[in-house]
Amino acid sequence: SAPKISAIVASYNRADSLMIALESVFAQTLQPVEVFVVDDCSPKFDIFEVMRPLEGRVKVNGQAVENPDAWVD
Repeated sequence: SAPKISAIVASYNRADSLMIALESVFAQTLQPVEVFVVDDCSPKFDIFEVMRPLEGRVKVNGQAVENPDAWVD
């Protein structure tokens, strides 16, 4: 039986690099059963808007820019 793989990708102000990293994750021979993107309050872009095309394939956890003390999922 194939191993179950999780992928965690950290991001901060790197929307273009983030998409390249995720393309690499999905291009692997062994596909992950879950992919998490963790963003720590990137002020230059909205992580949830960037991840919209991958909705359902990637779980996003980011910190809201308006309230850096509040975590959103």
